[in-house]
Amino acid sequence: MLQLDVICRCLLATVFVVSAASKVSGSGEFVTALRAMTGVSGRLSVAMAAAVVLAEAAAVVLLLVPATAIAGLLLTAGLLVAFSLAILRALGKGNTASCQCFGASTSPLSRRHLWRNGVLLAVAVVAQASGPSQPGAQQFAIALITAALPALLVIRLDELADLLFRSAKR
Repeated sequence: MLQLDVICRCLLATVFVVSAASKVSGSGEFVTALRAMTGVSGRLSVAMAAAVVLAEAAAVVLLLVPATAIAGLLLTAGLLVAFSLAILRALGKGNTASCQCFGASTSPLSRRHLWRNGVLLAVAVVAQASGPSQPGAQQFAIALITAALPALLVIRLDELADLLFRSAKR
């Protein structure tokens, strides 16, 4: 039987691996966005960006190993709360830096990013409440496939929202 916590962990791991990979491959765009969002510059912004990428990568590994799943869920939840607080702070200051969560984007930070983080936080809570299970290889593969579509929707939220709202305005 497929366990809900495994699907949730696969969804979160997929989202965070794409997030970390896009930040690494983004040619410094994440650092630039982080500077615009926080006002922190120089080496500190580079260190902050590296810490975010390392934490996201660590969360992926922890989520995928059943023995460390709880630690992965806690790290994931902590990151989502921290990201949400940073977005709230930026929005409160009228900062509309672009969201570089999943690579290059021209979409400014907005409430939808807070909603996205809230949904992902709820997924982490559901996984925690479901209790960590140890799936076999076949169950894990099915969970990964099941999690792929919702993960893709989360990852491409900005593009989907732009497409839908641009179409609605015409």
